[in-house]
Amino acid sequence: MRMNKTNFKQYDTRWAKLGYPKSPYFIKQCGCGEVAIANCIIEMEKWKNQTPKTIQPYCVQYAAPNGNGTYFSGIPAMMKHYGMTDVMEHQTMQSLWNEMKKGYRCAILLMGNRKGGDKKTHCTSSAHF
Repeated sequence: MRMNKTNFKQYDTRWAKLGYPKSPYFIKQCGCGEVAIANCIIEMEKWKNQTPKTIQPYCVQYAAPNGNGTYFSGIPAMMKHYGMTDVMEHQTMQSLWNEMKKGYRCAILLMGNRKGGDKKTHCTSSAHF
C-alpha cells in the first residue's frame, strides 16, 4: 500500500481562519492536532476525502479544550473515532521505530515544551503535534 502524498498544513487558507476551538483562536495557530489527524485518516479509503475543515466540528467537540489547541488525550480519541484501533503511546523513539517497521502505520509525534528542556526541540510556547 502506498501512502497518499497529501500533507495538510495549518496555514492553508482553506481552513487557517476556522475557529479552533473557537474565535479568537484559529487552526493556523492552534490546530496542529487536528491537522495531524487529518493527515493520518486520509490514508484510509473511508476517509480519503477528509480535510482539516471537514473534521473540524468533531475535533472541536471532542478534542479541543475551552482554551486553544488539542488535548493530548484528544489525539488517541480522534484516531480511534476514525477507525484506527491499534492506537498506542510510545515513550521512546526506538519503540516507535520498532512499531513502524512492522508495516503500514501512521504516527503523530508530540513535541512538548518543558521549561529548562532542550532548546533544539522547542517548537512553540506549549507543545506541537
